[in-house]
Amino acid sequence: MKPLAIEARGLGKRFRGMGEPALEGVSFSLEAGSRLGIVGNNGAGKSTLLKILSRVLLPDSGEAFLRGRVASLLELGSGFHPELSGRDNVFLSGTLLGMKRSEVRSRFDEICEFSGIGPAIDRKVKDYSSGMYVRLAFSVASHLDADILLLDEVLAVGDPGFQARCLQRIEELGESGKSIVLVSHHLDSLERFCERALWLERGRVRMEAETPELVRAYLDSLRDRARGETPASDPELRKGSGGWRIRQIRLFEEGDVRESKPEETRRGAPYILEIEAQGAEETLAQAAEIGLSLNFVNERAQVVGSLDSLRSGVWFEPWGAEGIRLRCRIDPWPFLPGEYVVRARLSLGGRLLDKLEGGLAFRVLEESWPKVVRQGAVEIRATPFP
Repeated sequence: MKPLAIEARGLGKRFRGMGEPALEGVSFSLEAGSRLGIVGNNGAGKSTLLKILSRVLLPDSGEAFLRGRVASLLELGSGFHPELSGRDNVFLSGTLLGMKRSEVRSRFDEICEFSGIGPAIDRKVKDYSSGMYVRLAFSVASHLDADILLLDEVLAVGDPGFQARCLQRIEELGESGKSIVLVSHHLDSLERFCERALWLERGRVRMEAETPELVRAYLDSLRDRARGETPASDPELRKGSGGWRIRQIRLFEEGDVRESKPEETRRGAPYILEIEAQGAEETLAQAAEIGLSLNFVNERAQVVGSLDSLRSGVWFEPWGAEGIRLRCRIDPWPFLPGEYVVRARLSLGGRLLDKLEGGLAFRVLEESWPKVVRQGAVEIRATPFP
């Protein structure tokens, strides 16, 4: 049996003013050289757990043992000083992570090259975009000589190309014997790179298992919630400024006047997607500027399709008192047989208003004719080209 890199026993943390503890009785262990994924809805205690492991917070109860040098990336640009240049912040962040200046210097060129920010390394980081912040911060944390790496939502920002490089770097670190704890809503990435996973719910461990098994259970839970009434105020499922909130998401086949969203759909049929949101009456004039983004997630936790309202040319319109509604037609319904969950986001001018996990769940029925060979998640149709 491998030695343990992390051993947590009964960790608990309560913040003043909170009704429930942020963490309560959390215990787990991680073998040296292994990778652990942590999942859970917003407010489940994931970030609090990582802050305790990295000694940013002290637990109110329990104890945690970490054997080896620790590097962590807990927040966007954590450890950076806005008035210093990127170059100076590399050395500052490395020092805060416990590295000697000579160690940071020996890896500086590699850190800079991986970040891809080029000449901006000598600009003050207060002038960086959020993407540049996280590129440099991740590059520093992942290139220093640490035995344990704690990463919190590093895949949530940045362009797709950089996210792919992050995943490749995480894989390289794991293969080199580093111990990694990764918090992410990218379930497919966790399933790919983490042998085991921990599911936190309301500050407690709901499940610990091999990652594929846990991801299936977690998605089943989201589907169960989505098949009921869309939660309007559950903080575990919401994220964003709250200026507008998704009130409900409905899906019905064209020509069907049912008011409830169907659990069962048919591949190739035309469907109407309807989203209602609620906000302040004085901001109704901004309805057409609010963007809707939907991700369609299959039972393997893979995002298999996306919809962006503004790019598609569909807009929200005022609907009732303090409400807006968007309706669009999807024809044909492209998904192959299986179970799916929809994640929804509202944004305005690049600012996140609302994010709803599991806002809609549906099943695509198996078909007897024509025969469908289940390869992938969407059907690609072709027509003759003269």
